[in-house]
Amino acid sequence: MLNELVNQLKSQTLGDVLPAAFKQVGNAVYPDEPALKVLPSFRDIVHSWAAAHAPTFGTVIPNSGVSYSVVTSDSLQAVIEPSTHEVIHVQAMSVTNAGSNPATVQVFVEDALNTEIIALPSTTTASTLRMPVLAKGATLKVITTDGTASDCTFKATSVKSCA
Repeated sequence: MLNELVNQLKSQTLGDVLPAAFKQVGNAVYPDEPALKVLPSFRDIVHSWAAAHAPTFGTVIPNSGVSYSVVTSDSLQAVIEPSTHEVIHVQAMSVTNAGSNPATVQVFVEDALNTEIIALPSTTTASTLRMPVLAKGATLKVITTDGTASDCTFKATSVKSCA
Protein backbone atom coordinates (compact mmCIF):
# COMPACT_ATOMS: atom_id res chain seq x y z
CA MET A 1 0.00 0.00 0.00
CA LEU A 2 1.43 3.40 -0.99
CA ASN A 3 1.89 5.92 1.74
CA GLU A 4 -0.85 8.53 1.13
CA LEU A 5 0.97 11.29 2.97
CA VAL A 6 4.16 10.77 0.99
CA ASN A 7 2.20 10.73 -2.28
CA GLN A 8 0.58 14.08 -1.43
CA LEU A 9 3.94 15.68 -0.67
CA LYS A 10 5.93 14.31 -3.61
CA SER A 11 5.51 17.49 -5.65
CA GLN A 12 6.27 19.88 -2.74
CA THR A 13 9.52 21.12 -1.27
CA LEU A 14 10.17 21.97 2.37
CA GLY A 15 9.93 25.62 1.31
CA ASP A 16 6.31 25.02 0.27
CA VAL A 17 5.33 23.77 3.72
CA LEU A 18 4.33 26.85 5.75
CA PRO A 19 3.56 26.75 9.47
CA ALA A 20 0.34 28.69 8.80
CA ALA A 21 -0.96 25.67 6.87
CA PHE A 22 -1.35 23.82 10.15
CA LYS A 23 -4.53 25.13 11.77
CA GLN A 24 -4.21 23.60 15.20
CA VAL A 25 -1.17 22.36 17.10
CA GLY A 26 -0.90 20.61 20.42
CA ASN A 27 -4.17 18.70 20.66
CA ALA A 28 -4.14 14.99 21.39
CA VAL A 29 -3.87 12.67 18.40
CA TYR A 30 -5.47 9.24 18.46
CA PRO A 31 -4.43 7.55 15.23
CA ASP A 32 -6.38 4.62 13.91
CA GLU A 33 -4.67 1.46 12.65
CA PRO A 34 -4.07 2.66 9.03
CA ALA A 35 -2.72 6.00 10.27
CA LEU A 36 -0.05 4.28 12.37
CA LYS A 37 1.76 3.27 9.17
CA VAL A 38 1.90 6.93 8.03
CA LEU A 39 3.09 8.51 11.30
CA PRO A 40 6.82 7.77 10.75
CA SER A 41 6.65 9.66 7.43
CA PHE A 42 4.88 12.56 9.08
CA ARG A 43 7.51 12.63 11.84
CA ASP A 44 10.24 12.69 9.17
CA ILE A 45 8.55 15.64 7.44
CA VAL A 46 8.30 17.61 10.69
CA HIS A 47 11.94 16.89 11.58
CA SER A 48 13.12 17.79 8.06
CA TRP A 49 11.24 21.09 8.10
CA ALA A 50 12.59 21.97 11.56
CA ALA A 51 16.15 21.06 10.56
CA ALA A 52 15.92 23.31 7.51
CA HIS A 53 14.18 26.29 9.12
CA ALA A 54 14.62 26.42 12.89
CA PRO A 55 18.43 26.91 12.94
CA THR A 56 18.17 29.95 10.64
CA PHE A 57 15.15 31.65 12.22
CA GLY A 58 16.00 35.33 12.70
CA THR A 59 19.47 35.15 11.19
CA VAL A 60 20.63 37.33 8.32
CA ILE A 61 20.33 35.84 4.84
CA PRO A 62 23.72 36.03 3.06
CA ASN A 63 23.89 38.24 -0.04
CA SER A 64 20.53 39.87 0.77
CA GLY A 65 21.84 43.42 1.25
CA VAL A 66 19.96 46.11 -0.64
CA SER A 67 20.52 49.87 -0.95
CA TYR A 68 17.64 52.27 -1.48
CA SER A 69 17.82 55.87 -2.66
CA VAL A 70 15.01 58.38 -3.27
CA VAL A 71 14.82 62.12 -3.79
CA THR A 72 12.54 63.25 -1.00
CA SER A 73 9.20 64.97 -1.35
CA ASP A 74 6.98 67.19 0.76
CA SER A 75 4.50 64.31 1.00
CA LEU A 76 5.02 60.85 2.51
CA GLN A 77 6.59 58.44 0.06
CA ALA A 78 7.35 54.73 0.46
CA VAL A 79 11.00 53.71 0.36
CA ILE A 80 11.02 50.07 1.55
CA GLU A 81 7.93 47.86 1.25
CA PRO A 82 8.49 44.28 2.44
CA SER A 83 6.52 41.56 0.70
CA THR A 84 4.84 38.56 2.32
CA HIS A 85 7.19 36.44 4.45
CA GLU A 86 9.96 39.07 4.24
CA VAL A 87 11.70 40.54 7.29
CA ILE A 88 13.99 43.48 6.50
CA HIS A 89 16.48 44.94 8.98
CA VAL A 90 17.40 48.53 8.12
CA GLN A 91 21.07 48.96 8.98
CA ALA A 92 21.81 52.55 7.99
CA MET A 93 19.92 55.68 6.94
CA SER A 94 21.22 59.03 5.74
CA VAL A 95 20.14 62.24 4.03
CA THR A 96 22.27 64.16 1.55
CA ASN A 97 21.27 67.80 1.30
CA ALA A 98 22.53 69.41 -1.94
CA GLY A 99 20.78 72.69 -1.18
CA SER A 100 21.91 75.90 0.48
CA ASN A 101 19.48 75.69 3.43
CA PRO A 102 19.11 73.13 6.22
CA ALA A 103 16.49 70.42 5.68
CA THR A 104 14.57 68.09 7.97
CA VAL A 105 13.54 64.65 6.77
CA GLN A 106 11.24 62.54 8.92
CA VAL A 107 11.36 58.74 8.69
CA PHE A 108 8.18 56.79 9.41
CA VAL A 109 7.30 53.12 9.80
CA GLU A 110 3.76 53.20 8.44
CA ASP A 111 2.15 56.13 10.31
CA ALA A 112 4.52 56.18 13.28
CA LEU A 113 7.45 58.58 13.35
CA ASN A 114 10.67 56.60 13.70
CA THR A 115 13.33 59.33 13.56
CA GLU A 116 14.09 62.77 12.20
CA ILE A 117 17.26 63.58 10.28
CA ILE A 118 18.37 67.23 10.11
CA ALA A 119 20.76 67.73 7.20
CA LEU A 120 22.87 70.87 6.97
CA PRO A 121 23.49 72.43 3.54
CA SER A 122 25.88 70.55 1.23
CA THR A 123 26.36 67.65 3.67
CA THR A 124 25.35 64.06 4.26
CA THR A 125 23.89 63.38 7.69
CA ALA A 126 23.53 59.83 9.02
CA SER A 127 20.96 58.57 11.48
CA THR A 128 22.53 56.43 14.16
CA LEU A 129 19.45 55.61 16.21
CA ARG A 130 16.20 53.72 15.79
CA MET A 131 16.98 51.38 12.91
CA PRO A 132 13.66 49.70 12.20
CA VAL A 133 12.87 46.08 11.45
CA LEU A 134 10.21 45.82 8.75
CA ALA A 135 7.74 43.12 7.69
CA LYS A 136 4.66 43.03 5.46
CA GLY A 137 2.44 45.94 6.45
CA ALA A 138 5.31 47.97 7.94
CA THR A 139 6.53 50.21 5.13
CA LEU A 140 9.42 52.64 5.61
CA LYS A 141 8.35 56.11 4.45
CA VAL A 142 10.03 59.53 4.31
CA ILE A 143 8.93 63.16 4.03
CA THR A 144 10.80 66.46 3.99
CA THR A 145 9.14 68.74 6.55
CA ASP A 146 11.57 71.68 6.42
CA GLY A 147 13.84 72.88 3.61
CA THR A 148 13.66 72.13 -0.10
CA ALA A 149 12.53 68.54 -0.65
CA SER A 150 14.06 68.23 -4.12
CA ASP A 151 17.50 69.06 -2.68
CA CYS A 152 17.46 66.01 -0.40
CA THR A 153 18.26 62.38 -1.17
CA PHE A 154 17.35 59.77 1.43
CA LYS A 155 19.41 56.56 1.42
CA ALA A 156 18.99 53.36 3.39
CA THR A 157 20.72 50.00 3.40
CA SER A 158 19.20 46.79 4.67
CA VAL A 159 19.51 43.03 4.93
CA LYS A 160 16.83 40.35 5.05
CA SER A 161 16.51 37.75 7.78
CA CYS A 162 14.79 34.39 7.97
CA ALA A 163 11.26 34.69 9.26
